[in-house]
Amino acid sequence: MVNSHSDGINTLADALDSITEWVSKYTVLPDAYTAPTLALWVAHTHVSTAFYTTPRIVASSPVAGSGKTRLLELIAGVAYMPKQTVNSSTAAIYRRINKALADDGLPPTLLYDEADALFGPRPTPQSEDMRALLNAGYKAGATVDRCEGDSHDVVEFPVFAPVALAGLAGHMPDTITTRAITIEMKKRRRGEKITPYRERTAYAEMAGVREFLTAWSRRAHDDMKTTEATMPHGVEDRPAEVWEPLVIIADAAGGHWPATARDACRSFVFAPEKRPPSTGVELLSDIRKVMGHDPDDDTALVPVDTIRTSELVEKLNKMTESGWRDVDSGRGVSPRFLSRILSGYDVRPVSIRDSLGSGKGYTTGVTYKHGKPFQSGFFDAWGRYLPTPSISEIGDNGDSSDVAGQTPQTLSPFAESVGDTSVTSSATGDKKVTENKPLNSTVTSVTDVTDFSNSGEGKTTEVPHPDDDIVTLIVNAATDAGGSGVGHGVIGKLVREATGDGSRALAVADEMVAAGLLDVDDQNRYYMKETA
Repeated sequence: MVNSHSDGINTLADALDSITEWVSKYTVLPDAYTAPTLALWVAHTHVSTAFYTTPRIVASSPVAGSGKTRLLELIAGVAYMPKQTVNSSTAAIYRRINKALADDGLPPTLLYDEADALFGPRPTPQSEDMRALLNAGYKAGATVDRCEGDSHDVVEFPVFAPVALAGLAGHMPDTITTRAITIEMKKRRRGEKITPYRERTAYAEMAGVREFLTAWSRRAHDDMKTTEATMPHGVEDRPAEVWEPLVIIADAAGGHWPATARDACRSFVFAPEKRPPSTGVELLSDIRKVMGHDPDDDTALVPVDTIRTSELVEKLNKMTESGWRDVDSGRGVSPRFLSRILSGYDVRPVSIRDSLGSGKGYTTGVTYKHGKPFQSGFFDAWGRYLPTPSISEIGDNGDSSDVAGQTPQTLSPFAESVGDTSVTSSATGDKKVTENKPLNSTVTSVTDVTDFSNSGEGKTTEVPHPDDDIVTLIVNAATDAGGSGVGHGVIGKLVREATGDGSRALAVADEMVAAGLLDVDDQNRYYMKETA
């Protein structure tokens, strides 16, 4: 007798709950968010053409026998028109999609097992064609052109379709994983119990759910086309594209599902990066340690603003745990190697002056040539490319405004002033920069140095948060320094000690320069702007 999971399926929420329970019954999943995510993804395959994107599912694991194939089998039991592909050509795939759209108005759900074999370390023309097809098929309207018939008429074949892939970790192209929700599968521990899986029995259990989703998709499809979702705070750009279809479906289901979907979204999007970092990212991370700016290094010395190329090369090659001595065919880190890798992050060697005299080196901040930025410096690269806050650092409501003293991609007080001397006020908050005592230094009121555009006759200018505290810290430091100026390292250290993160310090300082509040010399020391 089949123990049905389809009894009492009257609403979309019922169907999603049933899929969640059913998937969890037959496989061990890495966390509590995976089964609800799979339920939402399965539902989206029944209305996929209502959305602009169709996120990929990637089931990954470091070793075989971790449940990846079982996950694809379970998806096949409830997804719309599942097609498990084995060594299919790209031509067969796009023709299959075209036929399904012509017959039923929806593309099939494509399931690829052992995808790591397809995307091996040595790409072939066939694997590159398949990768291009899977990448393009992520967005609605994508097509491939082929000549057909004796007259060689150009025919457009649509490639938009839901896709789930399974394979060993580390072999999936980044162009696919950045469009995907990656599920890190693990081997089952001794003692972890699941229900023995028999495909015929398991599929029969979900017959009612499949029938409900078929009927629901006909009713809901057009409404889904015009719906937009409010994404969790900090989920933007590509992650927002990936997750919006699932959040829209969760909102339509109601009950606990809107909150469950957003919790799952935050869990996946803000999860710590599990893939090995690229050479460039690893290099940036180690340079941050060498220069004393690593927030997680309690043993760090006083941070430095600049470092000679020769000193940086020597210190990197001495970091035996990072293996820099073995890079570049065993030659180790060299000035040429540094320049080649770091230039991709807009970090370039510049002329510096220190106790040894003049020389070439690197700096944490922006440098200028002929009045224009020449390179962005390490602070900008560290803030952009080193890991973002994990979910454990973000509040239950997803608001990361208290994480490291800033929200992701926040607008600084001077964002509208670059290249101009005016400052556009914002209504994002009622905070005013008045007095703040972040450390033991003498505090200078910002009231006397605001109103850069001369529009308020000495009145306190409202500066939108979260950068107003950073502005106050920089103004105080530059005022205390007087004619000697204040360097990058001091500014970064002050801001990091006061807010928990110094990654925005130099960006705000440079925006203050552009706004006419600070001056900066060729040694990247900041001074209060002299006033008449």
